[in-house]
Amino acid sequence: MNIKSSYIFLKKEDKNNKAAKEKSEKNTVHKNVYGYISDAFTGIVHVSNDLTKRVCSYSAQIGSQTYQVQFVINTVVNITYLDIIVEGKTIYQAVRCMEEIQKILLSSGVVNEYVDIISYDAISEYYCNKILPKLNAFERNLRKLLFNTYIINFESSYYSKTLSKEFQDKVKSRIKADGNSEAREIEQRKMFFYSLDYSDIQKMLFEKSWTPSDEEEKARFLSEHSDLAKLSDEEIRNAFSEFTPKSDWERLFSEKIKDEDIQDKISKLHQSRNNVAHFKFFDYKSYTETNNIINQLNKAVDNAIKLTEEEDFANKNNKYLGEALADAFLSFVEVNNISISGFLDSLAVTGEKFKSIFSSANCEKIRKNLSALYMILGSIMLDVGQFDNSDSKEIELNDQDESRL
Repeated sequence: MNIKSSYIFLKKEDKNNKAAKEKSEKNTVHKNVYGYISDAFTGIVHVSNDLTKRVCSYSAQIGSQTYQVQFVINTVVNITYLDIIVEGKTIYQAVRCMEEIQKILLSSGVVNEYVDIISYDAISEYYCNKILPKLNAFERNLRKLLFNTYIINFESSYYSKTLSKEFQDKVKSRIKADGNSEAREIEQRKMFFYSLDYSDIQKMLFEKSWTPSDEEEKARFLSEHSDLAKLSDEEIRNAFSEFTPKSDWERLFSEKIKDEDIQDKISKLHQSRNNVAHFKFFDYKSYTETNNIINQLNKAVDNAIKLTEEEDFANKNNKYLGEALADAFLSFVEVNNISISGFLDSLAVTGEKFKSIFSSANCEKIRKNLSALYMILGSIMLDVGQFDNSDSKEIELNDQDESRL
């Protein structure tokens, strides 16, 4: 497996003392790039040599492994172009050898006389390719958490409840959608979190602000307490705590991901991602640090997704079911002109029957018990029929009921 890194060496020039330097250079012999290479790598062998191009080979012993290294040196006036080609059994071994060769070369003293430019970096290429799938998986996990969390809290209006209009408009401008306003809105809901870059995510999660509902609550509080001097110290402290600007991280995520360094980690990951995305320098140290951060964040995000799906989803369904049952009951009471207090009295009698039905956590048993539940509700409705529609009146018996007593 061969890999190749390429370099350009430009002769340094002292512009402040150029005349004196030119005079002194007449009696000075300067070492060229090949001179530094041959001094740094003892045992280098010439393969070919002409006036402008040299090809040299070198056997590098690193640990227990021996690697074949080739130096191709092209000289163009006072500019030197260098290719280093390393052969290894695996790409990982070749990269580790290239790291050592590059380290030796750049510490040879050549950088004192030349500006060194790495024009093709095989080392960074390897580590960028290695970390990219992990960045990919993390970003998709994070996006899932964002969608799950915002939508379970704010439903279809998920991005408009806590984010400023300016922020929304900036993100929406990146979403290309054809059709009418409804079609564009649908596309925006689908693509909003796909259209964020890392700086957007950092701003969205960690920038403190008041939401529209916060502003409404704050205005209501101030209207109800026009004279704050009448409030106790504790009431003022509580109000200050409640109405202090908060970030979405504090509102939605901090209870699920308890990491005090989360903002710093995401900031570091942002820089690493930029280096990888734009194929800049990314060495072994960068890879190790980034990989550690990704592993920590992935674990935290996976756990937060699990909590959201196990707890928040269930809580949302329970709330909806409770509200639906309450609405159905109130509608029944209203339609049938039933006394609520009478219903509650009857419900207390059958309370133990409800407990026995719902005591089992087995969903299948609960489904089987639904028929029993319907029977109990029916008996309650019959019992409620004994009551008048007034909570304040005593029960009046008709003549037929009196005759039974």
